[in-house]
Amino acid sequence: MTCIAHFDGGARRYYHTAGAGAVLYDRPGHLIWKGCRAIGDKNHIDAEYEGAILAIEEVSRRGLDSVCLRGDSLLVVMQLSGQWRIRVPRLRALARRFHETAKGINVTFEWVGREDNEDADEMSNVAIDEQEGRA
Repeated sequence: MTCIAHFDGGARRYYHTAGAGAVLYDRPGHLIWKGCRAIGDKNHIDAEYEGAILAIEEVSRRGLDSVCLRGDSLLVVMQLSGQWRIRVPRLRALARRFHETAKGINVTFEWVGREDNEDADEMSNVAIDEQEGRA
């Protein structure tokens, strides 16, 4: 089965209170799962990577064999798809985690604008709010 996953990550203030969010849709576009993860003191790029990892973990957990992964971070989409080099060691480590989890899954990547990534953005903010005691 093929699904569509959106990911996002955010941080309030640089290196402070970051969260990752992801959502899965079936091919007709119905929401089938949404999740978030608090990741502590990280920056927004780390949070975006964590959002992609969260999404692929759920795809793997469900035993799905194919996913179109969409995100509004051009950097993360291009790096995970192999189109851009990853120069920062900690991002290389996050990319390795993603690709190890994605083994056996056919992953295609798409960049989308923020306006097309609102559900994943909402989930990343839920994770941040929970850490800040706002939930």
